[in-house]
Parts: sequence; C-alpha cells; structure tokens
Amino acid sequence: SALLIGASAYDDAPLRFVPRDVEQLGEALRGRGVRVEVPRPRAGRPVTANFVNGEVVGFLARAEPGERLLIGLSGHGTHVDGQDYLVPEDIHPELRPYRSGCIAIDWKQELQETAAAQVLFLVDACRQGIR
Repeated sequence: SALLIGASAYDDAPLRFVPRDVEQLGEALRGRGVRVEVPRPRAGRPVTANFVNGEVVGFLARAEPGERLLIGLSGHGTHVDGQDYLVPEDIHPELRPYRSGCIAIDWKQELQETAAAQVLFLVDACRQGIR
C-alpha cells in the first residue's frame, strides 16, 4: 500500500508541479497493483502539520501484518541539526524557530508499533524558496 501527500499551495513559493507528480506516481503504482491513498484536506484548507501527521500515523496504524508500505511526501523541505522536515502549506514565515512549524520526518514510535514488515519513505522536498 502507498500513502502519497503533496504540499504545493505555498504563499511565497508555490510548487505547481507537485499535484501532477503525486498523481503520476499514484498511477504508476496502481498500474503495478499497489493500493494507493492520496488524501487531501477538505476544500479550501491547506496541507498542515496536523493533517500530514494524522494521515501518516493512521496509515501506519492500519497496516496489515507483514504488509509493505510506501509513504511519499512532496513539497518544500528543510534540514536543521540533522533532522529533515516537510514544510506545511500554512507555515508562517516569521515563526522562530522556523522548524517548530514544520513536520519532522520522524515517526520512530509509530514505526516500532506498526504491523507492517517494511516501510519506505520517499521524500521529494525542494529547499528553493524557503529561507
């Protein structure tokens, strides 16, 4: 199974190609028999840290014993003090430290608890346009 989440509607640096990339990856996976989830926030709402964390945690929790999972995240990203982050669409540019509003690519506890045999994270995080 695969979970694909794309963040693209940033005020200062939109990533117009992300929805198409997520759609094409989903199509390629479905063509190989993979069950694909592409959740989106309700209409007009941004991709937030709460949304991404909830989707990832739920996906890992729903895994069947022995299942192989792919979690694909796409959007702006940053790397601070050895930790990678996905930047949510609703990030406030004046937030300090900036990373406190970002999504840590770090679900260690949930990975320990999932019934899945393997979990692969694919992160396509652009750092251009993010200060």
